Amino acid sequence: MSTEEEIEKINERINEVVEDSVRFAEESPYPDVSELFKDVYTQGDYPYITD
Repeated sequence: MSTEEEIEKINERINEVVEDSVRFAEESPYPDVSELFKDVYTQGDYPYITD
């Protein structure tokens, strides 16, 4: 079982990681338009698509 102090340290670390990730995303340039449809796949027999 974790103590309150350990939980607080975990929460602080999580907040740091999230803040770093958000900062990275906001400061990163947008990808080139040519990347828009790369690695996009469809599943032909997907059961929830109806015509």
